[in-house]
Amino acid sequence: MEEKRTLAPGLTASWRSMLAQNTGKWVAADFLIGTGRVVHREGILHTVGNDYLVLYDEGRFLSADLYTLKFAVFEDKNA
Repeated sequence: MEEKRTLAPGLTASWRSMLAQNTGKWVAADFLIGTGRVVHREGILHTVGNDYLVLYDEGRFLSADLYTLKFAVFEDKNA
């Protein structure tokens, strides 16, 4: 008998809603700049807009285009 698996809500949500659900949490994010440059940033996810996000780290705010975000690693809430 095959075990039925269910996905956590974060795995079925849209990219933007997953980010919004993690506002206030630490995130490590990779952004694709141009055709081949990847920029890595980490910080507290401060704001998520329709097409942008804001990270806060060490007294600085970083605003980024949501469409350049390629990977995000969130703090595990259950760890």
